[in-house]
Amino acid sequence: MSQPAEGKSLEAHELFRDPQKHYVRVHGWVVVARSRLHTLMETNRNFGLRYMTLCGKDAIDIFLFKREQLIKDDGRGFPSVYYIENHYPSFAEVQPLLGRTKGKRISFEELVNQQWFEQLVRKQPFDVINLDFSGNCFPRNDPPFSTTLKALNRIIQLQSGNHFDLFVTFKALRSVENSAAVQELASNMKKNFSVHQEVEDAFKRQFRSMNPSQLSDVDYGLFLLATFPKIIFGFGANNGFNVSCPMKFVYKRSPPDKSPYQIVKFLFSMSAQAASQSFSEESRRHESLTAAYEASVIQDLNVAPIDVDQELVKQTSLAKQLKLDLQSVLELRVPFGK
Repeated sequence: MSQPAEGKSLEAHELFRDPQKHYVRVHGWVVVARSRLHTLMETNRNFGLRYMTLCGKDAIDIFLFKREQLIKDDGRGFPSVYYIENHYPSFAEVQPLLGRTKGKRISFEELVNQQWFEQLVRKQPFDVINLDFSGNCFPRNDPPFSTTLKALNRIIQLQSGNHFDLFVTFKALRSVENSAAVQELASNMKKNFSVHQEVEDAFKRQFRSMNPSQLSDVDYGLFLLATFPKIIFGFGANNGFNVSCPMKFVYKRSPPDKSPYQIVKFLFSMSAQAASQSFSEESRRHESLTAAYEASVIQDLNVAPIDVDQELVKQTSLAKQLKLDLQSVLELRVPFGK
């Protein structure tokens, strides 16, 4: 489940304002989105990013992007933004705040299978898609290839032929995951070891000589950070994209009276390869995508995730700076027309 169901209150909605989450907004999302906009401006783009988001009740990411001049408003809303929120109280709160910005109360998993949404994306594909899920990656009541994974594959299909960035956030708590899915993910990585020795070498260098199954038991957050990108690399390659994951983040949550868990965040860059015009071109394209996929798997294992909690400990004034920065964003949140 990507977002809370109606009437269900999750602690995720109360944690949008902490320094850990804002660290990723400022040092991850803004950095990548700014780079994307700079690339687009070289093609005379002048209206900002086309941005899709699961923004939550506060829409902090939208107003942060406005402050950083990554999107523009027209006095009535944000014309290039599309938001979704499935949690009714949150949608009721954010809708008047965003004015005439296009948005809908619907889950991401439902949205991507709507014909009208397919037409919207085909006509105006997004530059940045931010899927800040509040749930886990492999729900127990779903098969290993979960509805959320199917929806991720679908949005990549819809974006075919267009370069974009994809941000994905999950809650990492091993005890609530579908065990078969976790085992399948670990086994899939092990299969890569038998084919590519450099994949095994990179994995063991990064994770103290543990194998994937051991890592899933010892540190499930790190396990997802190491193995989940491979899923998106595969979805991308099957739909004509070279994919990389230049930035990954992790931090801990310890809610009162509940099991502690981790938040894992992935920032994917999706680079579309040109469509083939002949059988020989298609063969070369397939070979290129396969080689890029294999290279991405190895490269990703050499990218150390950023531990946000450690960054806040190392830089003692950073948490205060982030809280002040967040406050400046919150002060921008004036409903349109007021």
